[in-house]
Amino acid sequence: MSRVSGSGSFGNGPNVYEQSQSEFDVDARRVLDGLGPVKPKLSAEQIKQAFEEAQREDQRVTTNKGNADEFLVLHPEFLDTNKNAKLMNETLSTMFGDGIYNVAQFEQAYAVLRPTGVLELDKALIARQQQEAADAQRKATIKRRNDAAARVFNPNADYENLSLEEIRNRANEELRVGGEQQGAAGF
Repeated sequence: MSRVSGSGSFGNGPNVYEQSQSEFDVDARRVLDGLGPVKPKLSAEQIKQAFEEAQREDQRVTTNKGNADEFLVLHPEFLDTNKNAKLMNETLSTMFGDGIYNVAQFEQAYAVLRPTGVLELDKALIARQQQEAADAQRKATIKRRNDAAARVFNPNADYENLSLEEIRNRANEELRVGGEQQGAAGF
């Protein structure tokens, strides 16, 4: 049977971890090696205060992560990368200080960063979103024109089945459209 030999933490070489251990690591190793408990260096009040600070920090991180996740749902074009996270965190901190950030603050930081071009964004999705917005605007314009044409006042039409309000709307639409046409013709 042969023995494994070599350097580093698995072989017979020097253990580099012992040279760079923190005081916490040394104390933890004492407890794990059965050398007895470490004498506390903090008072009970200091330990309680440190614990409460850690709880507040955990709550801050959890809340910010939840709000960041909500922001990501609202902005699928925003890629969840380390670079984008760092840029957003730095911008949020600069704009609002360190603390808990709500979704509106994420939106404001995004509005500051997006025009700069430094964020990694899904360009194909952005192009698709812009096309969808243009299509929706075009459809709304067509619908508005069709609705206006349907309400045009016709003095010879049968208005017995329309309410007085609808007749007024059609007459007002005719006056508005007629006024725009006269203004465009230079009258």
